[in-house]
Amino acid sequence: MGLVGRLCMPPRVDGLVLLSAGFFGGALVSYAVQRYLKSKQRLGRVYCRSSGRMKLFTKNSFRSASVLWALHELNLQDECDIIDEPSTRIRPSNGDISPGVDPMNIRLLEEEVQPPILQLPSGKSMHRADAICLYLAELCEDLQASHDFLPQYYSWSLYASETLDPWIQILLVEKYLTRESRKNRDLQRQTSTKLLQGIHDLNNLLSQQKYIAGNRFSMADVIVGYSIIFTFFINYGQIFVDLPNVRAYLDRVTRRKSFLQTVGTQENWREIVNILQTEPL
Repeated sequence: MGLVGRLCMPPRVDGLVLLSAGFFGGALVSYAVQRYLKSKQRLGRVYCRSSGRMKLFTKNSFRSASVLWALHELNLQDECDIIDEPSTRIRPSNGDISPGVDPMNIRLLEEEVQPPILQLPSGKSMHRADAICLYLAELCEDLQASHDFLPQYYSWSLYASETLDPWIQILLVEKYLTRESRKNRDLQRQTSTKLLQGIHDLNNLLSQQKYIAGNRFSMADVIVGYSIIFTFFINYGQIFVDLPNVRAYLDRVTRRKSFLQTVGTQENWREIVNILQTEPL
């Protein structure tokens, strides 16, 4: 098919046939596509709200607050029952444990699962903050990445929860929960080196774009941003002295209304939020 033939062929967008010709036609196509995508997003939200109420079992722990942040970003906080019970344990039925669980932990998870836990209207439940956040974004068709940025969207979300979080937890346990005589200096040094390298990689990514999935905020920023913010409990931001892109990124995400309404209201986070918002970049 020649060039003229290709230009005359109407482009297809998810089953919609749109005619374009010249500047006016191109503008019309762009407008129609935007309207169509917005209608899909609205339909996703309607489905999300009409499928019944969900229940979120949460507590003031390492990852629970990120799910609350995600709910507010999606404007779902009034569509979900928040049950704050630190002692809550739910025994998941067969098939309810989210995929990707380390086989070594299956026996433990079959006995008890700690919050955050999202109980769906169907009665099934899912745990892991990263899985819950990504599920909510998919369900509501919002805060997702465009096709070109999907690799970064998923890779960084899982990297934060599977790799960065364990390193951060090791350092926090060593700093706050381990007696001075029992601290493992070699472990601290090795873990700090790996964590710093991971954050350097993020700094390089953010030199090209504002957020994880391009220049638009997405659910990946809830997952990754929450993990990076947690490093402030290790050394109160000293790790970011030579990482201006990460520091500017944290400034952007912590000024979001949904963050301030959830994570920013918790007692142990207020000092961190104040540091982020008062210290110069």
